[in-house]
Amino acid sequence: MDLDQALARTPSYGSISSTVSSDRVSLMSKMSRDPLQESDDKSVTAVGNELSRTETRGSRGVRRVSGEETQAGVKKVEVINKYWTKQSLWIAYGSIFLLAFITSLESQTTYTFTRIATSSFSAHSLISSVGVISNILLAVIKPPMAKLSDVFGRTEAFAVSLILYVIGDAQMAGSGSVGTYASAQLFFTAGGTGIQILQQIIIADTSSLLNRALLSSIPDFPYLVTVWMGPPIAQAFLDHSSWRWGYGVWCVIVPAVAAPLILSLWYNQRKAKKDGILEAREWRGWKHLASDLDLVGVLLLVTGLTLVLLPLTLAGGTNSSWNSHSIITMLAVGGICLALFIPWEIYVAKHPCVPFYMMRDRTVLASTFSGFFFFMAYYVFNEYFTSYLQVARYASPAASTRISEVFSFASTVSSITTGLLIKYTKRYKVWGWVSIPIYLLGLGLMVHFRGPESSTALVVMTQVLTGVGGGSYAVAAQLAVQANVKRGEVGIATALYLTLTSVGGAVGAAISGAIWTQRLPDYLRQELPLASLDDLPRIYNDFVYAAALPRGSEARDGTIRAYTRVMRDLTVASTVCAVPMLVLWVWVRDLGVSREVREMEEGRKSMEEGEVERGDEMVVSGNSIV
Repeated sequence: MDLDQALARTPSYGSISSTVSSDRVSLMSKMSRDPLQESDDKSVTAVGNELSRTETRGSRGVRRVSGEETQAGVKKVEVINKYWTKQSLWIAYGSIFLLAFITSLESQTTYTFTRIATSSFSAHSLISSVGVISNILLAVIKPPMAKLSDVFGRTEAFAVSLILYVIGDAQMAGSGSVGTYASAQLFFTAGGTGIQILQQIIIADTSSLLNRALLSSIPDFPYLVTVWMGPPIAQAFLDHSSWRWGYGVWCVIVPAVAAPLILSLWYNQRKAKKDGILEAREWRGWKHLASDLDLVGVLLLVTGLTLVLLPLTLAGGTNSSWNSHSIITMLAVGGICLALFIPWEIYVAKHPCVPFYMMRDRTVLASTFSGFFFFMAYYVFNEYFTSYLQVARYASPAASTRISEVFSFASTVSSITTGLLIKYTKRYKVWGWVSIPIYLLGLGLMVHFRGPESSTALVVMTQVLTGVGGGSYAVAAQLAVQANVKRGEVGIATALYLTLTSVGGAVGAAISGAIWTQRLPDYLRQELPLASLDDLPRIYNDFVYAAALPRGSEARDGTIRAYTRVMRDLTVASTVCAVPMLVLWVWVRDLGVSREVREMEEGRKSMEEGEVERGDEMVVSGNSIV
């Protein structure tokens, strides 16, 4: 899989992707209803949104919470939540599941089209460039999207996300160049991430902490089925239509499926307005919103990462361009932007998009960077994996996608299983020690079984191992971050973890692109017969043409040897990137889930009595959440 089509282009849609729990809203609203166990309405007298007043001074994070700064969207949640009934919650959760099913089916279907689309533009090697762009956007888009939902409300944010998602699909369907196709990722990733994160936020708004981990896995379950449905559907589009219609059809299906959930949110909001208890939103101006979203920090990070990582995927190829002025300029400007980004976030930004101050906690630091290397290792070998399967192992588009998606299936089962094991064992660190070696074993065996002499079953086995290890690890790592921070900082800590892991994915995609563009042309020159050297640029840029070379021909055999050699480089680099995970996991504290829950229950009393933090008062009243 690859992250060029955001939403589920990560190892396991829910296990590694954004499980932003928004505990801040659920804990402060005191009105949540558990869809599996109905509770009484709770009330709030004054609430401070923990994202609304986050400030840093030097290396110290100074966090302020003020009731006056409560976001309008959070107030909407507090009011609207009491209109949820048990029946309406079941309808909403059913809608979330249906939407997750359709978006996951789309991801499994369109995944096949990425290589075909880029090859149709004679730009197959730029797959990693698309992956870099998507990962960078995923790294920075989650906190702003969550913040927008707090400012404007869940319904409005969900509708905007859906519009962006459809625009991205439509632009990919009608793209006439690789540039247009890549730029569509801006809309698709923003919209897809918004849908994804808002599903999790809505779950957090309406569930108790005890059941949230299980309920937040609802978007995972469709992958158990769609992982096998997507490839045949994609093959049918290729056989009877085109990859363009493979994107375009979802412009109609996804909005139709999302309508029930949006209508449910809108209906509750309408009832609150009709009863006269929903206050009008106070607009504080674009300058205040830009400060809340840390637009300067976001722009510095996006620009810096893009200009530093993209040249790694662009400068190689059949005609190396490392000495060109454009590449040198990109690297220089990108380096300057990244150099400015860190002091901006630490000393200037009132609401930093990357809250570095939280890394003072060793568990947050170790878990986050362990996730960084986890994503990096995955994307190093995975970007060109299905291309390798089709060219070097004679797999059809559907078969190669099924083999690649074994990872998704295994990681989904593993993440759900690990969540249940953590629920009953009350420990999370031990599952990291179990999962990381399994993940490393799968990557290491791929180095050995990459050749055409190995059976396809052995390749599938490596995907199962990496999936089982990856899915289990992702649950343990994210829970380690959340369990080692204060109640009000869970949202920020989760955003930090998700941001840096996505940056790791971008770095991994860049490394993959650098290896592919630097090594494959040389390997093709060495392995192709003299009569086929004139076709080298086409074989390199169009994997569909490479996969169509006659079986047993000297050109096809030489191409297979070149692909096998570059895949060895990719899998070795991937395994090396994953090794630091073991070292970093040593530094993770194992507080235990039971202790975390107990501390939150004990801390709730002090919150209700009045908590003074850094001189600012946060007053919360009401009964305990279920």
